[in-house]
Order: sequence, then C-alpha cells, then structure tokens
Amino acid sequence: MKTFLLNVKNLDFSTSFANRTTSAFILIMCFAIYSASGQSYSTTGVSDNWEDAAAWNCQGGPCNNNPFPDNDVANSTIEINHDITYSGNSPIKLNNKATLIVANKAKLITMSNINVGKGGELIVNQGQVEIGPGILKNQGKINLTNAFLLKDGNIVNDDEITLSNACIELTNGNFNNNGSLGGAGSVKTLSGNINNSGNWSSDIIYFFSQNGNGLPGSPSTIQEVDAVCECILINCDILPGYPPNTKVNEIIGSALTSLALNYEPNGEINKFIYNVNGNDEVLIEIVVNNNQYSNVVALLSTFGISETDFIFDVFDPADDERVITVFFPIAELQALNPESNIINQVYEVSPPIPNTGLIDSQGDVAQNSNIARLGWNLTGADVNIGVISDSYDRKSGVISGTSAAVTTDINN
Repeated sequence: MKTFLLNVKNLDFSTSFANRTTSAFILIMCFAIYSASGQSYSTTGVSDNWEDAAAWNCQGGPCNNNPFPDNDVANSTIEINHDITYSGNSPIKLNNKATLIVANKAKLITMSNINVGKGGELIVNQGQVEIGPGILKNQGKINLTNAFLLKDGNIVNDDEITLSNACIELTNGNFNNNGSLGGAGSVKTLSGNINNSGNWSSDIIYFFSQNGNGLPGSPSTIQEVDAVCECILINCDILPGYPPNTKVNEIIGSALTSLALNYEPNGEINKFIYNVNGNDEVLIEIVVNNNQYSNVVALLSTFGISETDFIFDVFDPADDERVITVFFPIAELQALNPESNIINQVYEVSPPIPNTGLIDSQGDVAQNSNIARLGWNLTGADVNIGVISDSYDRKSGVISGTSAAVTTDINN
C-alpha cells in the first residue's frame, strides 16, 4: 500500500476545483439521502407478472428507472396484495432493511429461491408463498400469520421464524432449525428430514417422512399436521354447502349446476341441500310458464318421465300445472337450460330438517320459566305443540271446505 502526503500549506484552490469539490459533495449527500429513503412497491392487480411495470405502484427513488422491484432488494418495502409470479432465474434476496410482505390472501410464486439476509424480513399475513428449488437460508426474520409457505428444497433457519396459525411444507428437502422457531403452527417434510439444534416451540407440531433430530416431544401424524393447515386461509366455520361455481344465469340455478358438474354416483353429497334417490336422480321443482304444462310434460317424456312419476300437490291439483315436482336424472339436468320458452325456473327440493328434543333460549331465563318449572315440577312431558306456516291453505275459496289431506295433516 502506498501512502501519499499532500502539503496544502501553500496550495491555491482554483474556483473550478472548488466547484467540482462542492458538486461531488452534493452528489454524495444526494446518494446518501436516496439510500436512506429507498423505494416502496405495492401490487396493482393489473398484472400477475413480477417483471411487468403495470403490476406495481412505485414510490420513492427513481421509479422510472426501476418500475418493478429488483430481485436483489435492500432498503425497500415490497407489499403484495394480489397474486403474482416471479419467473426470474436469480433468487430473490432480501438484504438489510428489505421487507417483503404478502397479505390479503394473495399468493406469491417464485420459480427460483428466496433468501433472507441479515436485517431482511419476510412477512406473510393471510397469504401464501410458493418457493422454487434451492436452499432458503434465513439470517433475518420470517413472520407467518394465518399463512402457508410451500418450499421445493431445503430451509435453513439461522435466525428467527415465527408462526401464528401457519404452516410450512417442504415437498422436497430438509428443514434445519439452528435459530429460533416460535409461535404455533406446523412443519412438514414430504421427502426429507427435520433437524433442530436451536429453540423449537412446543406449540409447533411436525411431521417428517424420513428422520428427525433434536425435536421436542413426538412427531404428529400427517393427518394431524394437515388439519392445522385446512382452515388457515378460509373460515372453516362457514363452508359452502356444495362445490362453489361462479354465478350462473341458467334455468337450473347454481346449486343444481354444481350438482350436475360435480356429482359422483358413489361420492358424498350434501343431504341438507339435495334429495337424491338410488337411481342417481335428484328431486326438483319445475316452474312452468303460463299455458306450457303439456309441452313440459312432452319434454319430460323424452327423459323417460311420465305424469305418473310426478309428486302431486295434496292441496290443489290445479297447482301442479304451474309447479311440477319430480325426480330427474342428474346427468341430464343441464339439458333443461335451453327450454326457457316453456320453463321459468328449476329448483332443488331440499329435504326437511326435523328438530326434536329440548330447546333452551335466553327467553327461558328472561321470563323465569326455568324457575317456574322447578316450582310446579313441570317438564312439558306429553304436551304436543304444532307450528303451521301462515301460507298453509292460503288460497281460501279455491276448495270448498277443508280437504281430507289438510284435515289429516292438522290432526297429526
């Protein structure tokens, strides 16, 4: 190394030199300010391509020169609220003061790897991340909340991973924890080992296909681990009654469309919605257009259905020319859609749900009925209560007197 000494005692600075020095100083300061502020990106939802400028809103720094995030990220925040795919061959690197956020049920797919360096952070809050081949090396922070992380390859945690109702799944590779794995959730390796030489929360269950080392407690079954993940991104308290499809404007409606598209003869069906017999037929109501009853009967005959197969209304036979109730082949349901000239709508006929047994409500306590029963030793035994809809026998005058069927129902 050479050392140069400059004697500035008699040095005469020219104006141009001073200007150049001042300009250089300003450039250095501007660069320092830019480095301190960094850039922030958020997805627009317009495109799902990471390297498409239309996919991002950019703020701070020269956005015209950097319209989408670089794979080598430092001093920047990237927020993903829409599904997006990174197809680059180079891995995404989260360096010092780099934060990558996946939220709002968005999914980030990377064809290559992700690495989290010191001072970097990966945050997934109600979202999914699918990471391609390679070794995910975490030397920063990974926080997963109501999240699912899927990795093709090894994960090496040298610093901190925190789970909150979250799942980590490795399709191929080992999970090695040398740092801290805290919170609650699950870790699963489908083709690899799980090795722990750091801190592992007892609320994080695990399953490995090969071997495990240094782990607390005993491994869970794959079914137990999968159960943790089932309700991460959906509310399992509210589930669709049938496989959902987009809104339809067909005559047979959404529920019957779903049945027609997804029915399997030996599979499970929702018995609260559909009434299916042993011949793979579902009970439906066909609302007939005015004066089109005979044409609908003729149409049904092409499916091997005659009037004797109809389930007639016990109230007024004339009503059966407006609504036909019959078991219809599930495989032929969509064939009714083009018949809008004679059919108004087709509905599924859901089975009744009987309610039996004791029913308690807040009204019981509010009016002190519970105390009254105790005082007079009453249980309600042998007391029958019937509730009849106010639409029952609503067309007064259509039938003279009360029909035998109505009388029978009331007496029962």
